[in-house]
Amino acid sequence: MSSHVSRYRNARDDAIKFRVDKDTELHGVCLFGSENNTYLVNFKMQNAISGALLASKTGYFRSKLIQCEKYSYHGFEVLFDEKVILRKNTRYCLCAKIRGRDSLCGGDGVSSVKCGDVTFTFFMDEGFEYVSFNGTQVQQG
Repeated sequence: MSSHVSRYRNARDDAIKFRVDKDTELHGVCLFGSENNTYLVNFKMQNAISGALLASKTGYFRSKLIQCEKYSYHGFEVLFDEKVILRKNTRYCLCAKIRGRDSLCGGDGVSSVKCGDVTFTFFMDEGFEYVSFNGTQVQQG
C-alpha cells in the first residue's frame, strides 16, 4: 500500500460509494489520520440512489494505531449508534467532512475487498449527488 498526504484543514467532503454481495451488518468505519492527532468529523452514510440517511455521526475522534492483516496505519474508528443493515446489491455512499491535521491516505486501492464471507465493491458513479472534493477515489483516498 502506498500512501499520500491528505489535507483535512479545509474540511472538504470525502466520499466513496459501495455495495455488498450479501446482506450484512455494518457497525462503523475506520478513517485515516496521523499519529497522535484529533479530528472533527461529520460523517453520513446514505442510500446512494434515494439519498435516505442510514447513519450519521459528528464528533471529535482521536487517532490510534490500527492493525490490519497486511498493513498498519494511524486512523480512527467512527462507530455508529446503531448497526446499519446492508442489503445485497444496494448502492451506498459514505461521506465524511473531516477537519484536522494533515493525514496519510491510502494509495493503490482495489475495487473490491472480501471481509469474512462478504465482498465490498467500491465505485464512483452516478446516483445520489455526493462527490468527493478531497480527491478520494477507488484507487486512492
